[in-house]
Amino acid sequence: MKILITALLAALLMTSILIGSSCQPDRITPAQIAQKKAAQKKLDEHNKPPAETTPKQSITPPIQTAPPVLKQESLTTLKTSVIPTTSPSKEAPDTFYVKMETSEGDILIECNKSFAPIGTQHFYDLINAGYYNECRFFRVVPGFVVQFGLAADPAVTENYGKSIMDEPVKASNTAGTLTFAKSGAPNSRTTQMFINLNNNSRLDGMGFSPFGEIIEGMENVSKIFSGYGERPDQGLITMQGNAYLTKAFPKLSYIKKAYIVTIEENPSAEAETAEPAPEASGSENKEQ
Repeated sequence: MKILITALLAALLMTSILIGSSCQPDRITPAQIAQKKAAQKKLDEHNKPPAETTPKQSITPPIQTAPPVLKQESLTTLKTSVIPTTSPSKEAPDTFYVKMETSEGDILIECNKSFAPIGTQHFYDLINAGYYNECRFFRVVPGFVVQFGLAADPAVTENYGKSIMDEPVKASNTAGTLTFAKSGAPNSRTTQMFINLNNNSRLDGMGFSPFGEIIEGMENVSKIFSGYGERPDQGLITMQGNAYLTKAFPKLSYIKKAYIVTIEENPSAEAETAEPAPEASGSENKEQ
């Protein structure tokens, strides 16, 4: 009996303790607070929307670097060819054709002043001066551009280093078009240019204004050696010309010579002028 009474008293005591503890407010330890904060931080990070990222352009626009200053004494040590003069040239026609005989085959370019009158006139002057003869295609990015325009002779590059004014973009940088390269500074076009290998219309908004288009020979453009990529250094080409390129990058494709051709020398025009021949033979048959 005593044992039963003792057990009942113990049970009552335990019940009172439990009831008393349940009436007290919850107590949160500093450790629990830290755990809750850590859990909330993880939850916030999980629910946070992804930050907007700006896609990086994988292809650098065809810019030209600022030419280094050539010291006069350094030029005297180089074997230089005859430097073309920069005397005023005649006005370029509204449309003219340029033939480039390259190491990979001929290229025929149609230039139109309505696209970019300043750039077209500048190209006309450079071609008449023989500036691009022996020029190397020093930058080739497959699917993007082929860039060239630093002279074989560094003295010639210096002689034609004067920049021309910018002008509105009236034609798009589609495949086969020719455009002068420039730096990020305004009015920085000089002699470097590029051939668009693809539809690079994104360059339109960056101020690259096409002035001509290849109408024959794009298959030869596709043969231009691209193995060196963008490795040739523009500064060294400016300073040393082909002396640097032929030694360090001997496989580069190049322009043998570039010159203006008349419309009669355009193969397409020759085909048109050849059409009347059958009519003459037909008239002879009638007379017989």
